[in-house]
Amino acid sequence: MGASSSGATLSNVEGPAQLRKLFIGGLTHETTDEQLREYYSQWGSVVDCIVIRDPATKQSRGFGFVTYSTIRMAEAAMAERPHTINGKVVDPKRAIPREQMLPLSNNPPYFLEVEPQSECKILLNGIHWDFHTVDSLRQYFEKYGSIEQVEILGHPRGYGFIVFEDKISVQTCLNSGKSHVVNGKKVEIKV
Repeated sequence: MGASSSGATLSNVEGPAQLRKLFIGGLTHETTDEQLREYYSQWGSVVDCIVIRDPATKQSRGFGFVTYSTIRMAEAAMAERPHTINGKVVDPKRAIPREQMLPLSNNPPYFLEVEPQSECKILLNGIHWDFHTVDSLRQYFEKYGSIEQVEILGHPRGYGFIVFEDKISVQTCLNSGKSHVVNGKKVEIKV
């Protein structure tokens, strides 16, 4: 649905796409790609904009992505929160640069050194970059309870984990099955 532009053809593009990209959560189900683009155009030139929809029902999943032509525009938009679209305050976040999620090198992030309570952690298998982001996984699994942390490791296919704030959320998630479809792709879960 979303009009996608390749960065290579745009001479006015500066910086890696991930740093120019915003994740927009909390959208009303009526918000369209065009409305999202129109709203975020007030901070600069939007080169890509999409509301993520369920592949089967075409129903909005309540979040989307906006990519600007420069990092400064993304920063300008983030500096002027809150943002309200269609009467609802939405939740914009900087998209996480992919390089922060590549396989762990010699410098594991600090949170892996402090091992979270294992009974609050669920392992995810079958993650694929083309379909899954930290935000889409968070969005999906939040229905089971408050999430403390979401991580993706490995590229392009990988695994990851979710740390819930309590054991009840883990149990609720496990009770709903070992296999979950996130963005049209199956993700296996286990403790």
